[in-house]
Amino acid sequence: MSSASASITSPYSDYQLEDAKYIPLVVIGCMGSFLSVFGSCGVMYMSWQDKDFSKDLQSRLLFALSLCEALFSLSTFWSPFLTPAFVGMPGSIGTFSSCSFIGFAFMTGNLMTACYSGSLSLYYYLVVRRNWKDHDFASWRWEPILHAVAILLPLLITTVAASTQSINPIGLQSQLCLLMVWPWQCEETDTIPCTRSSPEIVGLLTLAMFAYQGFFTILGLICTVLVWKTVRQTLRRSVHRTMDSQQTQARMRQVRIQATLYSLAHLNTFLWPLMCMILSASLHPADVKVAIQTPGFYTLVFLTWTLFPLQGVFNFFIYTRVKAREWRMLQPEQSSFWVYRQVLNGTELPRGGGRRSSSNTSRNNKRSVSRLCGSTEPISAPWSTSEHAMMRSNNNPQQHNNKSEHHDLSECNQSTTTTTPIPVLDASVKMEEQSSVDSTEHVVLSNSEPNPQK
Repeated sequence: MSSASASITSPYSDYQLEDAKYIPLVVIGCMGSFLSVFGSCGVMYMSWQDKDFSKDLQSRLLFALSLCEALFSLSTFWSPFLTPAFVGMPGSIGTFSSCSFIGFAFMTGNLMTACYSGSLSLYYYLVVRRNWKDHDFASWRWEPILHAVAILLPLLITTVAASTQSINPIGLQSQLCLLMVWPWQCEETDTIPCTRSSPEIVGLLTLAMFAYQGFFTILGLICTVLVWKTVRQTLRRSVHRTMDSQQTQARMRQVRIQATLYSLAHLNTFLWPLMCMILSASLHPADVKVAIQTPGFYTLVFLTWTLFPLQGVFNFFIYTRVKAREWRMLQPEQSSFWVYRQVLNGTELPRGGGRRSSSNTSRNNKRSVSRLCGSTEPISAPWSTSEHAMMRSNNNPQQHNNKSEHHDLSECNQSTTTTTPIPVLDASVKMEEQSSVDSTEHVVLSNSEPNPQK
C-alpha cells in the first residue's frame, strides 16, 4: 500500500470497531441473513404452489413480501464483503462501485419490504373490518396501485442516492453501505471537503427513506390493532357455545394471532436499526470512538445484527405454524424436519374415510344453499355460523326435513346479516379451516337426520 493510501486509511480507525468486536457482528449477521433467504424462498414456494394463487390477493402479497425480503437478506449477507477494501475492515474486498451497488439493493429491498408488510396488514383490515371482497379490490384497482407504490418510490429514492454518490460506508457500522458522506471527517471540519455527496443531500434522502418506511410501519401497526379490536368485540358478542361457534371462535383467534405476528416480524426489522441511527445521530462525530467501546452500545449493535435480518425466518414459521402444529399432533413421534418437509411439499393431512363421505355430502348441500341465496361465497366461509339451524334441527328433525329449503334460506339470511367474513390467512390456516368445517358439517348433518326407528 502506498504512503498516500496509508495517510487516507489511518483516520478511519477512529470510527470503527476493533476486529475482535467487528468479526462476531459479521458472522452473526451473515448467518441470520442466510437463514432468512431460505425462509423467504420457502414462503414464496408455498404461496406459488397454492391453487388459489391467481385468485387470492393475500397469497400474492405474501409472495411479493417474501421476494423483497429475500433481496434485502441477500444484500445484507454480501454487504461486509463488498465495502471498500481501503477502509481496512476484515473481509472487505470491494470498491466504491460495489458499495453503491450493494447499498442500492439493501435500501431498495428494505423499503419494498416495509411497503408490502404494511399493505398486508391493510388487507386484513379491509377484509375483516370493512367486509371487502375480491371484487372490491378489483374495482378500486388496489393491487396495481400497491405494486406501483411499493416498487417505483423505493427505486426513485435509491436511484437518486446512487446518482449523487450518497451511498458510502457508514462509520458506525462500516460493514454496511448506506446514506453517508465521504470522507467521514468532512462533517466535522471545513478543512476537509466532501468528495462524495454532501450533508444536505444525505439528510434529505435519509428523511425520505424514514418517512416512507415509517409511514407503512405505523400503518401496519394501526391496522393490526384495529383487526385485533374487531375480533375481540366479535368474540365477546358470541353467546352460543355450540361446536360450530367454538370452531368459529378458534379460527377468529387464529386470524388475530397471524396478523399480529406478521406485523411484529416487520417491526423487529425496523426498530433495531432505527435505535442505532437515533443513537449515532445524537452523538458528535468525535464521540463515536468512545461510544463504540462502551459495553451498552456494543450490546445494542450486537442485538441489532442478531435480530433485524431475521424477518424471512419469522415469516416462514408464521406462515407454516398452524399446519406444522397439526402435523405434530397427528404424528408426534416424527421429527421437526419430517414435519416441515410435509408442510413444504404441501402434503394433505390424513382424514377418516367415513367422515369425509358425510362432509362431502353436507358440503354439496351447503353449496346448493349458497346458490339459493344468490351468494358468490360458499356458506362454509370462515366466519359463517349455523347455530340457529342446529338448534332447530335438534328440536324438530321432521320439520327440518319437510321445510329444509325454508330453513336453509333463513340460515343464509342470518349469516349475511349478523356475521363478518374473515380472510383465509395462508395455506396452513386453510387446512385447519377445512378440517373444522368438515367436523361441524358432520354434526349438523347427523343431528338433522330423522331417526328411522321412530
